[in-house]
Amino acid sequence: GTSRGQGVGGGMDFVVAANSGTHVYRATGLEKPTLLRSLPPAQAGNPHCLCANASSGCVAVLLQSGAVGIWDLTTASIDGKTPTTACEVPPQSGPITRCYFSPSGSFLVTWEPLGTIHRVERPPAPNGQGAANSDKPPGDGAASAGAGGAMMAITRAENLSVWAVIRRTPGPADFLVLVKRDGKLKLGVNVDHLDGRSGLLIRRVDPGLVDSHNREVRSTGEPTQLVLPGDRVIAVNGVEVSAGAQAMAEEIQRAQELRLRIRRGPG
Repeated sequence: GTSRGQGVGGGMDFVVAANSGTHVYRATGLEKPTLLRSLPPAQAGNPHCLCANASSGCVAVLLQSGAVGIWDLTTASIDGKTPTTACEVPPQSGPITRCYFSPSGSFLVTWEPLGTIHRVERPPAPNGQGAANSDKPPGDGAASAGAGGAMMAITRAENLSVWAVIRRTPGPADFLVLVKRDGKLKLGVNVDHLDGRSGLLIRRVDPGLVDSHNREVRSTGEPTQLVLPGDRVIAVNGVEVSAGAQAMAEEIQRAQELRLRIRRGPG
């Protein structure tokens, strides 16, 4: 298996990816390591399937679904049970095959393979006009003249994404967010309608009104009011979740002042 470790107190926590699953152990001195918890299986045969960060106490596991599950090792208990993921990073266009934490653990970088890079060099054309003509039109793996008239063709390689990792402060299950459109900023949330009856799942918070709300609550010391990916919008003004996701989405588009009731996600 593949393992990564971090020091905790007087011992060392380490993670092992095995056929039976992903297991977190704690080693102290010369004693036999103690199983702290078991996590879902990692991607088989991938040497980059685990990533741990000692500063944040988090471990990221490349799951067989193609997503990345992140767990907080500082909350590990000696029970051997499978805990709930602190959060899950979904793939954008294909299975995630690598991930790395920033040194402080505040960001996670993920890679998804989109193709390969090919370098093809061809001799100059006999007419002396430079490189030989390309078989492909420019823009689709287009070939371009390199040094000395050689031909070089390049295709897409990988899709890189950077995710902010925020440790959520405990707070109420639901909270209200009040925003008013100013004609300049968009709401700034990317949502998923799910099954149409479970609310609007917030996939991403982009620059906009909700991001401005988050900046304000951070400055005032109210982190429990942060709107984060994984949260769900369960009411918009007077439109409740029972009316359906589409009705709430339409109210968001129509109203100038929004009272968003948010249900906190995991983590």
